[in-house]
Amino acid sequence: MKNIKLLFLLQYLFFKSYLFISAMAVERRYKFKTEDDGNIVPLIGVLIILIVLVAGALYVLLTAGGNGTDPDDPYIVVPDVNDTPDVNETNQTNVTYVCDDSCHFDLAILNESVDECELISNETLLQDCYEQLSDVSLAACLEVLDPDKKAFCTTAFALNNDDIDLCDLLAEGRDSCKKAIDPCFSSTNEPLCRALDEDDPSYCMYDSDCLLDYSMEREDVEGCKLIQNPVVAAGCESAIKKTDKCDDLDLQSERDYCYEVYALYTDDYKVCTSITPDTKYRLNCLSLLAVSEGNHSVCVEGGLNLDYRWACFTNYSLMAHDLSGCEDIHDLASSNKFNCVFEYAKKYGEPDACELIESLPTRDTCYQGTIIYSAENLQPDHCGDITDFNWRNKCYNEAAKKYDDVSICDGLEEDFAHQACVDAYNLYKN
Repeated sequence: MKNIKLLFLLQYLFFKSYLFISAMAVERRYKFKTEDDGNIVPLIGVLIILIVLVAGALYVLLTAGGNGTDPDDPYIVVPDVNDTPDVNETNQTNVTYVCDDSCHFDLAILNESVDECELISNETLLQDCYEQLSDVSLAACLEVLDPDKKAFCTTAFALNNDDIDLCDLLAEGRDSCKKAIDPCFSSTNEPLCRALDEDDPSYCMYDSDCLLDYSMEREDVEGCKLIQNPVVAAGCESAIKKTDKCDDLDLQSERDYCYEVYALYTDDYKVCTSITPDTKYRLNCLSLLAVSEGNHSVCVEGGLNLDYRWACFTNYSLMAHDLSGCEDIHDLASSNKFNCVFEYAKKYGEPDACELIESLPTRDTCYQGTIIYSAENLQPDHCGDITDFNWRNKCYNEAAKKYDDVSICDGLEEDFAHQACVDAYNLYKN
């Protein structure tokens, strides 16, 4: 830097000298002697001498410039592109960055990486990581501990992939998952469910009841046409079109059965009156409609004679689990009433229903049959409603043995009766 300054200084002096000599030459009109002394001054020679001096100075500066250094000037070295810096030769301090649980969590969410979640040591944060990724990663979903959340995300993956087998990966909520994929899974009537779900009656495989239910649900006679029994097919079409197709059948028994189908699938008991009076077809038609409407008065309005009316009341009570049908059978029709009560008490295990029978010997027969001989469905909750002391005790005794539960004897309030029940149970067990 110092040489450069000196160079500029010499150039400046040379330039000033040149201007000075040029001015003199112009002023004296290129004369080489003064007017005073008459001596001739070789101005051009002076100029040549100055040029030589400046050129010499430049030469010395240029040739000697590399022998000295200016402490103020930086020593610049052009880096070699192939030169790799040696870390050991630098003065920098190495810094090691450690990724903690929060760091792994953020990276896992950012990169949707289950592997990054697994680097988290905190269990709560780990579960949070799995839950955050459970909607994008099945692997993360399966690691979720909350059973409801796990079932939800697994079901979502099963739906998206239409893969019901994924539901088997669940310990809880497996059936709900499968039902979400397949609405007919574990259906009580799978053929009908398939037919309705696929809108295709062929899934009923020519089953008349299935085709009837499908046709009524879809209000489509095409299902009726697949029914192989022409009588049922006519009843099906009548029910859908609300027009009488049964009258076209040849036999009266066929027409009666057709009307029964027609009435049941339209819930119209008036159609039952088109059936021949006092026949099993009209009886069945009115009994089923009474159950459907929850009212056995249909049995009266249907124009049945007394025997068929009591039979209709009985059918209603047995099918609807409603004792009111038996209650309304006239006491003078004792056989009909006993039959209704006895069958009801056996079917539902309710011996207290025998209380409806006025004749004590006949009532005892009802108790005996319901509690001892036909006790398959005996319900201990009904034992306490029996007014007869002996039959009440027997009811608890038999129920304790049937259900192998001595605590049932606790229903007996009297100490001796309770002890007798426990003794009877122990004797039975031994």
